[in-house]
Amino acid sequence: MGDLLGIIASAASPEDIFFLGEWLENHDSLAAGDGSLAELRNHGELRLGDARAAFAGFMAALSEYDNVTTHNLLAEKGTSLRVESAGLEKYRLHLERQVEILGDRVAISRKQLNRDSSLFRVKTISEIELEKSRAEFLDHESRHRAAVASLAEAEMKLSGVHRLMTETKSQEGEQQERLRAAVTETAGILRNALEEWEYLHLLRSPVDGRVTFTGVWSELQEVR
Repeated sequence: MGDLLGIIASAASPEDIFFLGEWLENHDSLAAGDGSLAELRNHGELRLGDARAAFAGFMAALSEYDNVTTHNLLAEKGTSLRVESAGLEKYRLHLERQVEILGDRVAISRKQLNRDSSLFRVKTISEIELEKSRAEFLDHESRHRAAVASLAEAEMKLSGVHRLMTETKSQEGEQQERLRAAVTETAGILRNALEEWEYLHLLRSPVDGRVTFTGVWSELQEVR
């Protein structure tokens, strides 16, 4: 591309057009959180003429991506679910141990009940002692069943949390991909708008070299 000879007057500020074009060139990755968005916002109002609509769309997409990256609700939800999952897993292990212990007590009390039933038949122990043995067995059996039910419920809850964790991670990835695509698309539209402005308003020499004018020209003089 040849040297810039002049600029045809327009509603846009050439300096702002050049600044934005350079910014896009230097921030092609458009990584949020690196201060690049703040730099663009702090530059002040840009006079972009016909490219303003494209710039507004780009800024909306970039701001949404930056907001989600900075305050990612799905990521926070994922963290909360991981904490909940860890607590449920700890509780599940506790119940699993309780089921094992109570299962052993049921087995022991059943043997004791069978032994006492045999002793009662030969009138070695009283009916009161037999009933006491039966009551202990039934108590242990009831506690064991309750623990088994609680374990099943905890495992169901844990499975549900794991499912939500998977869904949340997938949603977070889809959200990031959608927002990145929107930034990339609007950046492309903005680049095209800036290139169109340059095509319409910049006078460039078709070749490199030196041009001599009969009149007095200044650098970047506007043509009216």
